Amino acid sequence: MHMSRGVIIYGAGAMGTAVLHLLENKGEKIEAVVDKNDNLTGSFIDGVKIITPDLVQHNQKQQCDFLVSMSACSYKEIEQYLDSIGVKHIYNAGDYIQTLYPEESFAGVWKMKENEYEELLSLNDFWSDELSKLQYMAALNWFKNRNEKISTKKLQINRTKYYPDVICNSIKNCTTMVDTGIRNGEFIRTFEELSSSEIRAYGFMLHPDIYRIEDVRESFKDNSDIIVDDYELSDAKKEITISRLGLMDPFTEIKNMKIHTTTLDDYFKKIPYDFLRIYSMSSVINIISGGKQTIETYRPVIAVNISHYHDDFIDVPRLLKLMLNDYNFYFRMHSFQGNDCIFYAIPQDGNN
Repeated sequence: MHMSRGVIIYGAGAMGTAVLHLLENKGEKIEAVVDKNDNLTGSFIDGVKIITPDLVQHNQKQQCDFLVSMSACSYKEIEQYLDSIGVKHIYNAGDYIQTLYPEESFAGVWKMKENEYEELLSLNDFWSDELSKLQYMAALNWFKNRNEKISTKKLQINRTKYYPDVICNSIKNCTTMVDTGIRNGEFIRTFEELSSSEIRAYGFMLHPDIYRIEDVRESFKDNSDIIVDDYELSDAKKEITISRLGLMDPFTEIKNMKIHTTTLDDYFKKIPYDFLRIYSMSSVINIISGGKQTIETYRPVIAVNISHYHDDFIDVPRLLKLMLNDYNFYFRMHSFQGNDCIFYAIPQDGNN
């Protein structure tokens, strides 16, 4: 890959926008964003024009690096389509960016080793349904060597992150949610809709630039039972300086942030919770380690995103299996290319 050839981003959605921002923040020039949606044609993302595939020039197809920057479809399907229209240089956006900037660590862009793949195959025995086994295998293949052997039809990808059908009946009985990465509050609002009871929720901020704590608190001002805090959850109480990079806004610029952390066990020592959504742009295994006592005591329904970092994907399922007796475990990959891999844990006795 050679930046001198020029870059064209395929996909004008959230990931494509983030990839554009990330490369621009690195000083790179993007020639165009390509998307099949005719309604977007002629509009711009930060001054870069969105065009349909039929408007891509022949010399661009031959010379530019096309970065697949969407996960609604499998990479293989998009690659085959781009190849069919004459595109010569096709790359997965995450791998492309990681190769350009090997000194950086990007969330969601990692590969496992051969011995890890063989070891994790044995985990297929503890999943509680066949779809979990199938999707887990698909995720293993992607993170091993970007292989997509299983047909998209068989995978039955459901875009409803954190609230697939397998978890909804259990959520109805829950009354207190903890959201470790509240963003704009969308997942708390969904929990409120699904629960059959009056709910209480605690949301923790991850980044101040797009979803400011004042704005999120204002959006919940009519509900005093929604508490929004600017702590982050981790494995200890501390102040740390951290930078985060990923193929999603606002994590597209190297920038140090000072954050204050606390733990689930400290914060919720006297506050029972029965639904725990774990999301972070840092390691989620640290959140679980800092919540071992309350998780084991309160026995919540758990939905945890394990796809951002190698150690989370490898270790979180095994750790939670050791911690949680009489639970059913499910795995769902809510989009393709290893994105949105959520591990679900549901108490068998309904005593959550």
